[in-house]
Amino acid sequence: MRSTSAWDGYEDWEAVETLVTAVGAGPRRLAAAVGEIGFERSAAVAVREIPLRWDPPWQAAPATTHLRIRHDGRPHDGQSPGGQSVDYAVQAYDGRVQVAPGRPSQTTATVTYEVCELLRSLFGPRDGLRPAPPQVEIAWPEVSELAMLAKEMGPSVQGVEALLAACSATGGDLGRWAVTAGSDKWGGVHWYTRHYERHFRALRDEPVKVLEIGVGGYDDESFGGGSLLMWQRYFRRGLVYGLDLYRKPETLGPRVRTVQGDQNDPEFLASLAAELGPFDIVIDDGSHVNGHVRTSFEALFPQVREGGLYVVEDIQTSYWPGYGGSTLGTQDAGTSLGLMASLVDLLHHREYRSDDSAQLPYAAHHMTGLHFYHNVAFVEKGANHEQPSPGWIPREAFPA
Repeated sequence: MRSTSAWDGYEDWEAVETLVTAVGAGPRRLAAAVGEIGFERSAAVAVREIPLRWDPPWQAAPATTHLRIRHDGRPHDGQSPGGQSVDYAVQAYDGRVQVAPGRPSQTTATVTYEVCELLRSLFGPRDGLRPAPPQVEIAWPEVSELAMLAKEMGPSVQGVEALLAACSATGGDLGRWAVTAGSDKWGGVHWYTRHYERHFRALRDEPVKVLEIGVGGYDDESFGGGSLLMWQRYFRRGLVYGLDLYRKPETLGPRVRTVQGDQNDPEFLASLAAELGPFDIVIDDGSHVNGHVRTSFEALFPQVREGGLYVVEDIQTSYWPGYGGSTLGTQDAGTSLGLMASLVDLLHHREYRSDDSAQLPYAAHHMTGLHFYHNVAFVEKGANHEQPSPGWIPREAFPA
């Protein structure tokens, strides 16, 4: 048996049937059903699903996650009482999971769901409105070396990912592969894979070329490459290239190749693109120095095919002076967010420029969309030739 639970004899068919039916009837009906059944009873129905859906991660040591389910009574429901919460200890060990009521005495991770959002995630349609994600808090220990941090916290991060996957309608495939491969794009520090799945889904079965700046592992030649292995698995027909300032193993998999070079060197990037490009996807997970991000974008965005994407990760360094950032964020043109703000204007250049647009940067004519999430941005490549709003539309608002 892969998993066990504290409620092996628990059965509440009436509550299960009511909640599963209510999820399909919309958020308002679901909130009403939780109010009718009761918060703790509804939470128990959700938690009972976890052992059934548990896909055990590979981990070297047991890990306990604190699962908190809350109900504030506000979403679509003004009658049910607010401020309620219930705690569970989710312990992963030897490929099994045990879920028990109560707050764990020791844990490095807390996952908090709103009960209606958890029920929607468990029982809602895959292609419906996305439920709100949980709040994840990791208690990071003080360590002197980042490589040691990854090893020490590995079991805890894997336990969190397995819990999130068990509570997800899709099972969190890319998130699971990220953790298995040792990528930091999901679990603990970053939660990027759900955004990648949304934007990369249409390319998943295509023979794409993917370039990721930053192999990982810093100056350790034997460490890193987790994200490249993840992309190799996700894009089953894809060729994956990793660029890093430090020397790395030349091949990390049958469809993974690494190149040593400086992402802040335009001439090198031009030669790289001439040899390996054009690319369908470029992901900047390199130094995160703001000036380097701009140099790489200006050199490599023209090397992305029409219909492809350019992704910039960890744009929070726009606020960090040590990376060339500023607390001004988007108002500082030299930051990564300043670059993104300029792209917003360039995307709409036909709306405010009537002169010759030939002098505008390349991106103004070859960008069709921008998507922003916490600490990561996606730029869509394509011909930006939509006409501006016609002249007969007034440029001044009607008086109130």
